[in-house]
Amino acid sequence: MIQLDTNVLIGILTGHPIVAQVRQLQVEGISFACSAVVWAEFLNGPADERSIHLMDSFLEGRILAFEREDAALAVRLFNVTGRKRGLRFDCMVAASALRRGQSLLTLNRDDFETFVKAGLVLA
Repeated sequence: MIQLDTNVLIGILTGHPIVAQVRQLQVEGISFACSAVVWAEFLNGPADERSIHLMDSFLEGRILAFEREDAALAVRLFNVTGRKRGLRFDCMVAASALRRGQSLLTLNRDDFETFVKAGLVLA
């Protein structure tokens, strides 16, 4: 299972080249999910009802709850990365994948490289 970042969900809808990688991973038998944090970010924009339905179907409803353990890990990541305000949501996205032992597929690899030393695997 690979968790997807918001930009990948949008990329799938807009025909971004990431679609080829996602299709290849599907051929390899990989399934996808996203955290509730990513889903909320996706719903904030540019999603319309059709896009929401398409992504929910693609994910097969695998929108993972952001739980107490995720919150605690996100705070630890936030603290060890210098408490940069711009990283708050990234810490939450990274924590969801990291705690579950899942990798993260994102178009903003540079934003998440800082979490690799904490164990996050980027797909």
